[in-house]
Amino acid sequence: MDIVVKLIKFVPPFIAALILGHWFFKELQKARAMQKPWYAPYLTTPAILIVIILAALIAVRIFVF
Repeated sequence: MDIVVKLIKFVPPFIAALILGHWFFKELQKARAMQKPWYAPYLTTPAILIVIILAALIAVRIFVF
């Protein structure tokens, strides 16, 4: 039973990561279709959110553990 609870706890972050990744991929496709510079998709909201999340995870790893 304990393993089921642990597996269920992985589902919401996984779904959030899928949604954020899909959002970024759509922005990437849109930028390519409009022939914007290569860095344009990385200045969008989903890319900035990904960088903030990664920075927060690294900060937690460094300062908490």
